[in-house]
Amino acid sequence: MPQIINYQGRVAVDGVNFDSETAGRDGLFDFALVNSDATYTYWTNDGREGAAVQPLVSLEIPVTKGLYSVQLGDPSIPTMAAIPASVFDNPDVRLRIWFNDQSDGANTRELLTPDQRITSVGYAMRADQANGVADGAITSDKLADGSVSTSKLADGAVTIPKFSPGYLSSNTDTFSAGQPYTSAQTGELTYGTTFDVPFAPGTAPEVTLPAGWTLDAAATESGFSATATFAPSLVDDGDYDPPSSRNEVGSSSSLAVIDGRPAIAHRDLTDLDLKYTIATDATGTAWSAPITVDAADVAAQDISMAVIGGRPAISYWVTGSPNELKFAIATDASGSSWAITTVLTNAEAFGPTSLAFVNGFPAVATTLGNNFDTQRMLTYAIAASADGSGAWSNVIVDITTDAGGDDLSLIVADGNPAISYVDTVNSKLRYIRADDPSGTTWPGGPNLNVADTATANGNTSMAIINGHPAIAFRANITSAGDTAYVRALDPAGTTWDSVRTVITA
Repeated sequence: MPQIINYQGRVAVDGVNFDSETAGRDGLFDFALVNSDATYTYWTNDGREGAAVQPLVSLEIPVTKGLYSVQLGDPSIPTMAAIPASVFDNPDVRLRIWFNDQSDGANTRELLTPDQRITSVGYAMRADQANGVADGAITSDKLADGSVSTSKLADGAVTIPKFSPGYLSSNTDTFSAGQPYTSAQTGELTYGTTFDVPFAPGTAPEVTLPAGWTLDAAATESGFSATATFAPSLVDDGDYDPPSSRNEVGSSSSLAVIDGRPAIAHRDLTDLDLKYTIATDATGTAWSAPITVDAADVAAQDISMAVIGGRPAISYWVTGSPNELKFAIATDASGSSWAITTVLTNAEAFGPTSLAFVNGFPAVATTLGNNFDTQRMLTYAIAASADGSGAWSNVIVDITTDAGGDDLSLIVADGNPAISYVDTVNSKLRYIRADDPSGTTWPGGPNLNVADTATANGNTSMAIINGHPAIAFRANITSAGDTAYVRALDPAGTTWDSVRTVITA
C-alpha cells in the first residue's frame, strides 16, 4: 500500500479563486499533520516534528481556478518528506495548511482555516503495518484446526519448557544449535540457554554443537542439565611465525554486506597485506579464512569497502615512492579473487578514502597534501568503466586548510555525489554536492558549513535518512568529543536542521 495521501483543495485570495496562469506564478504551500488543537505537530512536509512546530521549506504548486492537488508524503517530490505510519496511532489527526500567493515578493504565508480532519484514508496506512491488528484481537477459537503448520513456526519458537515432562525417553537425541528438530528433540540451543531434560538416571543425551559453542553439562540422579553458550567468532587470528613476533590484524577495517553476508576488509600488519574475509552465514556466526587481496608488502591504509555492480570492491592507499591510491574489485559476487587498479599517485601525504557506486561507476573521495598541519586537498575520482579498470578522472573538489584531514564520507544525494568532511583547523563540518550525476564539476568557493567554528571536530559518516542526507560526527558542543548528528531539510542538502548531541563525552 503506497504510504501517500492524495489531497485536493481550493484556495481564494480576498474571495477570488487564485489562479497560477492569471497571476503569472504558482502558489507556495506548507503542510503539517497536527493534533486537534494544533499544540503538537506529528509531521511536516520538510520532515519536522514537535510541539507546534511549522515547516521551514515550502512546496511550489500550480493552482487552476482555485483548485490544487498534492500527494502528501511522496518523497519523490522535492521538500516532501514521507509520512510515518505511526502518525496514525493518534485518534484525531488534522491537516494544517499555509498559503503564500507571492504577490508581495516576500515569504508572507497565511494559515488556511479550518484544519481538515484526516479520516479513513490516512488510517488505512496504519492498517497496512505489521502491528495493525490490535493486541489480543486474534484468539485461539479464531484459528482453524491444523492452520498452524510446521512451516509457520519460526526456528526456536518451541522451547523446552513447552514440552511435557518425560516427553524424551531416549538418551541419543541430538541437539544442534540453529537447526530445526525432528523426532523427539526438544528445541534449539540459543545464546545462554539453560535446559533441563528428564532422562534416565545417570545418563546423558548426545549433544552436538557448531563451532564457537560450548556446553556445561552434568548428569544427575534426577536427569540431565546443560547450559549452552556462544563465544564471538574469530575472523582472523593473525597467523604468524615465530610466535614471539608482532601480531596485528584488523586495523583500518571496513564492513559491508556482500552476497547476503557480512564481510570485512582489513590490513594485516604482520604480513603487510590487504585482506578480506566473508562470513559463512547471513548473521556472521562463522567466518571463512582470510583472502589476501593485495600482497604488496606495504600495509594498506584508509580502507573503504562497498558493493560495486554486485561485487565487493575496496579503495585504499599503499605507501611508497610515490604513494598510490588503489581500487580492488572482486571477480565474483562473494570475493574469492580480485583485480587491482591504480587510481592515482601522490608523492606527498594522503588521507582517508570513501568508496561509493556513483551513476553506475565506482568513485572514491580522498585527500591529498603534504602533511596534516598545512594545506590538504579534497579530491574526487571516478572510473571510466563500470568495473574500475582502466583510467580514472580526478577532480580537486576543495582546497582549504586541512580539508578532510580526518574522516570523510561519499554518498549519492538526490542523484549527485556528495561529500561530508571536516576542516579540522577551522573546526567546520562541511558538505558539498556535485553539479552533475557523475561528479565532473563541483561548486566553487566555500562549501556549505553545516556546523560552525569550534563545533565540528572530525570523524564524519554520512547516509541518506528518510530521503535526506544526514551526518554523524565528533563535535565539541557540551564537552570535547561529543557524538553529534545533523540532517538536511531537503534531499539535495542545500539547507540543514540544527545539530543534535547524541552522546556526551
